[in-house]
Amino acid sequence: TVNEREERTLYVLERDVKDREARVASREKLLSERESRIAERERELDALRADLQSLSATLENAAIHQREDIHREQVRLGREALRIDAIQGTVLAEREDLRVQVAMERKLLEEAREARRREREHLIDEVASERRTIAAEYADTLRRLDAARTEMLQLKNRLVEYEARANAALQQAVVEEERLEKVSKAASMKQDMLD
Repeated sequence: TVNEREERTLYVLERDVKDREARVASREKLLSERESRIAERERELDALRADLQSLSATLENAAIHQREDIHREQVRLGREALRIDAIQGTVLAEREDLRVQVAMERKLLEEAREARRREREHLIDEVASERRTIAAEYADTLRRLDAARTEMLQLKNRLVEYEARANAALQQAVVEEERLEKVSKAASMKQDMLD
């Protein structure tokens, strides 16, 4: 029936929306966890940079005979800083990619909700139209049934009237036959008297 089809359609749409909501919630949780790790790593990087800057300053103030060692350490620290920057860039790229994925999931979720709303409205309109059609057909059937009953009643009345007239005619014929028989007998009697 239309109601069963509406319930099945709404059940499928609602299940799809719930699945998308669950995926979005999972993505958002993952994003939150990654952002927490990124924030912790950024704090560690800031602390490391501070240590590097402090160490660099200490090395700059070291004795002249240690300049070569200081230079090598500075090169190492520079490489370490580049590696840290690369890690940070990767983390930021991952965070941006995750944000894009979550945004897409949210968009798909909204589209699914809109599709469910449109489908619900379509089904409601379809059910209303079907109900109007059934009501019109039912009213037309009632009108035709009333017309048929009226016609049957008229035919019945005509039949009763016809039977009444037929009975009256039959009775009149019987009376007329009896009268004619009496007249015939009277004529016969007169004829006999004349003879």
